[in-house]
Amino acid sequence: PPRSTLFPYTTLFRSIQRSVNESTDLQNVKYNIFDYFNAEEIPYQTRYQNLILAYNDYVNSEGQEPEKFTIVECHMIKTYKDLKRRHQKYVLNGHEGTIVRKISSDFEGNEDPQKLSSSKYIHGRTSNILKITDWFSAEGVIVDVIPGEGKYHNQGIMVLENPFYDPEIPKSKKTFKVTPEATEEEKREYLVSKEKYIGKPYTFEYKALTAYKCPFKCRGKGVRDYE
Repeated sequence: PPRSTLFPYTTLFRSIQRSVNESTDLQNVKYNIFDYFNAEEIPYQTRYQNLILAYNDYVNSEGQEPEKFTIVECHMIKTYKDLKRRHQKYVLNGHEGTIVRKISSDFEGNEDPQKLSSSKYIHGRTSNILKITDWFSAEGVIVDVIPGEGKYHNQGIMVLENPFYDPEIPKSKKTFKVTPEATEEEKREYLVSKEKYIGKPYTFEYKALTAYKCPFKCRGKGVRDYE
């Protein structure tokens, strides 16, 4: 079966799962296919060409582009500068980031049998594939500082107003928690002197927004007590 994504890359996996499980109407689902499982150990570039051929065969037989699936673009990257340029393009187009994977041939298409193992299909996580995403910066007002769990019970966790809160979305949250990137001593001070920080703007970074407009995978950067 093909490997694919169901929703735009800006929608997070947990939100995708929830949407699929709760929805009774999946008419808007579109498959973005980027790979497929094959028992034979053929390299990725061959698998990708097979996907293109199958896609073109479908278009030729149906006489039109399919509405429910497409093939994800794949490009050869020669330099870090080229990678950075394409990554920026993908992010500007609304995608979460870029997937970089190893292949078994050189830039001229010559196969290297010693590299085949790094290009074959592997189910699950593998070091042969790297996901590149950006961190986005934002600010939220501190509404509380609460203790962490377990051995972190004496260290503070920031509770912030959600700057992306949308009252039109039923499950959108007004607040969320962020763990500060700080020393243990600093985090203990946040908790002990919480009244000093409540009401101040706090800078944080996040990977993406959930479907409910809540920052996901956050890290706290610090209190902004300056103009």
